[in-house]
Amino acid sequence: MRISLIGGFIEIGEGTGGNHEVVQIRAYEKGKGVGTALLKKYKELYKDNPPHYCLYAFVLGGRTEARNFYKKNGFRELDLGNSIYKGDTTILMWIPFEEL
Repeated sequence: MRISLIGGFIEIGEGTGGNHEVVQIRAYEKGKGVGTALLKKYKELYKDNPPHYCLYAFVLGGRTEARNFYKKNGFRELDLGNSIYKGDTTILMWIPFEEL
């Protein structure tokens, strides 16, 4: 599912166990609150039919800006170790739906 607002979009897919995955999130201008607004819009649209447990995203460990965005919005981090990209790690960012 793609949710668009002026200034950006978020794409959500159904992932493992009926949870929802952020496939991509894009704010055309960073620091304007668009990403946070997109997460809020997602929760509003799914409040009556939420995922099984959580919303999650995979982020490369070196992508500090992306990790900080998710942490600012209440996501937890789980380091999954080496990624398929040489010299980086894969981080699972996740949050229970009701905490979003």
